Amino acid sequence: MNVAVIGAGGAIGRSLAILIQNTVGATGYFFARHSTAQQPDVPLIVCDICSEASITCALGGIPSDIQFDQIWLTTGFLHSLDQGPEKSLRDISTDFMMQTFQVNTVGPALVMKHFLKRLKRKGDAKFLALSARVGSISDNHLGGWYSYRASKAALNMLLKTASIEMRRINPQSVIAGLHPGTVDSALSKPFQKAVRGGQLFTPDFAAEKLWQVAQGLSSEDSGQIVDWAGKKIPF
Repeated sequence: MNVAVIGAGGAIGRSLAILIQNTVGATGYFFARHSTAQQPDVPLIVCDICSEASITCALGGIPSDIQFDQIWLTTGFLHSLDQGPEKSLRDISTDFMMQTFQVNTVGPALVMKHFLKRLKRKGDAKFLALSARVGSISDNHLGGWYSYRASKAALNMLLKTASIEMRRINPQSVIAGLHPGTVDSALSKPFQKAVRGGQLFTPDFAAEKLWQVAQGLSSEDSGQIVDWAGKKIPF
């Protein structure tokens, strides 16, 4: 089985890459924005999802006859050093919103544009992207986090739309979003004090749970958003 992980330099992506390399026994192809994120025994291919040229260059280094059984996209952006997610409309800025959409929506769209060409055309084949529960429009009861919520809602729509196109190519394919819960990572660090006891997961725990959930998904689940416990999240 050939598995690609885009975002293997981040907390969840790194744990997923190690899981694939050491436990699952699949042949892994691991991509990260910077080669400096490299871990022992997990060689990285440089791939910046915000650059279409970088994506095509990264894929160009993989022999053309290799098709992926699974493609994982584990990238995400919530806050910068200068600004956190917006609490109010008055906090919205063009630059921050554009940066959020670039990483959470446009980048994944470019990844799908190029990587889905290398997804298996027959049999079980999966493209799995990290989404978020706060991207659910119907489940939004707290407000705030305008850019992040909107960018993840847009990502969910991209996944849904791509699932329809890929179904025509491979009826057994699965294109789905996965919500990992709150994971102890740089992305969640400023907000961890508000997390209830037992609800802050280690990257290794999240990677294992997401892997287990993904293996149980079938073509009937394509286009859906599923959490780490296997429960569907409404749009």
